[in-house]
Amino acid sequence: MVVRAERLLFITTSVSNLGDGKPTDTGLWLQSLAEPYYLFQKKGYITEIASLKGGSAPVDRHSTQPPHNRHPMVKRFLNDREALVQLENCTPVAFINPERYSAIFITDGHAIAADAPYSRELQRLVSQAFAEKKVVAAVGYGVSALLNAKILDAKHPQAGMSILYGKQVTGYSNAEAEASGFGADHPFPLEDKIEAAGGEYTRGSRNEGPFANRAGLIITGQNVASALQVAELVVEALSYGVRLTP
Repeated sequence: MVVRAERLLFITTSVSNLGDGKPTDTGLWLQSLAEPYYLFQKKGYITEIASLKGGSAPVDRHSTQPPHNRHPMVKRFLNDREALVQLENCTPVAFINPERYSAIFITDGHAIAADAPYSRELQRLVSQAFAEKKVVAAVGYGVSALLNAKILDAKHPQAGMSILYGKQVTGYSNAEAEASGFGADHPFPLEDKIEAAGGEYTRGSRNEGPFANRAGLIITGQNVASALQVAELVVEALSYGVRLTP
């Protein structure tokens, strides 16, 4: 069934490094954008892409090389001129009005953890979207963008706390980071950060396996393999005019 033409916003990183002398060859992990992008299009949504600073979004070159470029949606995206133009001309998050969108989706990649958690513009955007009862989704290290977004409702018992407070949340696990053997390539232990923000960290049964979780308005995926599941939960939440409680 094709849903009505609502707008969904992707948000991606604007940096290709992690800072502090860490490896510089990173950026957006393309699969985390490509899979949801085509699912949302198939369902009839209008999709737009924003980044922290706007302009051309840096893409982790590893995500466009074998074997990752053989993923059908990655391959399709790399041959989709319209999609590539969007990715090369992202709107800065400072210019985004969340009222225009039914949901926002924050993509994966190590680099998103280097700029998203520290962006006041993104904190404003996510906090406002959450306050307006929009669906807020993120996958992998993209979940780091939610850590410092705050509950704006002064009447809420946790006003001023992270929007993750008291919610079941997933994201790239400490075990996955350790098992990858890349050590310094990982920005910080996201699992620990989620718990420090008051979230209840949850994960799937195996490393790098797909696992997604919905907690009210917040939908999170453990890793890039979870991107499609997160997108499916977004569609489920928005279908038939359903609106969730914060």
